[in-house]
Amino acid sequence: MPLGGLVDFDVEEKRLVKEMEKTEAEHAGVAKKLSNPEFTEKAPAEVVEKDRARLEALTEKKAKLATGLERIRSIRA
Repeated sequence: MPLGGLVDFDVEEKRLVKEMEKTEAEHAGVAKKLSNPEFTEKAPAEVVEKDRARLEALTEKKAKLATGLERIRSIRA
């Protein structure tokens, strides 16, 4: 189904890029926190597990956003 008239690819690409940047920044922050031995040793186990789950969710979100960007860029190419 042609999407040319239904989707503004420039706007969608900009939205995905912005969301990717936000997700990457959040991912980096959580990863940095989890790589700190003081945090992982001193924080309650449930807090550490919550951050590990958040990191996994952000990793999955980054992959989905990257796939979306690839699709839009391949359609526009």
